[in-house]
Amino acid sequence: MDIPRDKPRRWDAIRQAGSNRSGVIAVIVALTFPFLVAFLGLALDIGHVYQYKRRMQAAADAGAMGGAQELYRRHSDLVTSAVKNDTALNGYDDADPDITVTVNCPPLSGGNIPTDDDATCSESGFVEVIIEDAVPSYFLQIVGAGSSTIRSRAVAGAVPLNAHPCIIALNPTVKGALTVPGTSNLQADCGVMVNSTDPEGILVEGVACINATEVAVSGNSSILGNAQCVNPSPVHNVPPIIDPLAYLEPPPVPEAVEKTNLVIQGTGEYFLQPGRYLGGINIEGPETLTVNFAPGIYFIDGGGMIAAGTPNLIGHGVMFYLVFAEVRERGCLRSRPGLLRGKPHREPSHR
Repeated sequence: MDIPRDKPRRWDAIRQAGSNRSGVIAVIVALTFPFLVAFLGLALDIGHVYQYKRRMQAAADAGAMGGAQELYRRHSDLVTSAVKNDTALNGYDDADPDITVTVNCPPLSGGNIPTDDDATCSESGFVEVIIEDAVPSYFLQIVGAGSSTIRSRAVAGAVPLNAHPCIIALNPTVKGALTVPGTSNLQADCGVMVNSTDPEGILVEGVACINATEVAVSGNSSILGNAQCVNPSPVHNVPPIIDPLAYLEPPPVPEAVEKTNLVIQGTGEYFLQPGRYLGGINIEGPETLTVNFAPGIYFIDGGGMIAAGTPNLIGHGVMFYLVFAEVRERGCLRSRPGLLRGKPHREPSHR
């Protein structure tokens, strides 16, 4: 059988067409390769920037929290140093010429700008931290993008739930740090804060009542018997409040003794003046007994402060400083059934 002579030419044409396609693909790859490398570099550099941004945000958050803690401790002069120390511990040192850590107290942007233009750092209660740094790129340097500036911002404020309590139980663990028994009625035109983390940090017994603007406890509360009169209901698991008077020196012991082993019983109305009460104050009587405390510091030198029965104890701007005569350490205030009234006094007379 004769083989057509044009068949080899047909195979040669097919081979030539395949060779032409290979050349076209090579040209396309050569033309698009720089773009592929650029996109790869963009993806890698963007991932690097996002990772850097996360670390920077964590540092800004830590700095803002550190500054807020100093505000909470009423050390507004230490806010800036605390912020920069915490950002440095997280890898962003303001001493580095490429890194800028800005501290604004009060904040200059956002929703925590004080309404009063003259508000001080301590009055605002919030700290704003801004970190800026130039992040170098790697692959994108090929197309002329050498670096990009990254900025992170954080704002923190340590404002307790019970912002202005006038009754504070500082013991961190004791059961019944605040105990209101029997027919007692604790009435305060301000907040009540208990730092105890005990499941029964607040203990209300019998038909006792607590009436305040806020009631909060770091642990939990226990309401026993028929005592259902706690208004408002206690808020549990609240972070403990720092002693608002911790920055003050203890009051000096008055040389003169106002009273010794003072006992007030029966009925009637009594008026007490601030000063040194050697052996404590013991008040016992019915509702018809009223004791008025004039503003100032009552230095209870041993014996404690005890109220029993159902007397009315009334005082505005009053501070009781209780000590034991033997060791001069802080004592305690005990209250049996009675009525204790108080109002917040933000500028005690002893300051």
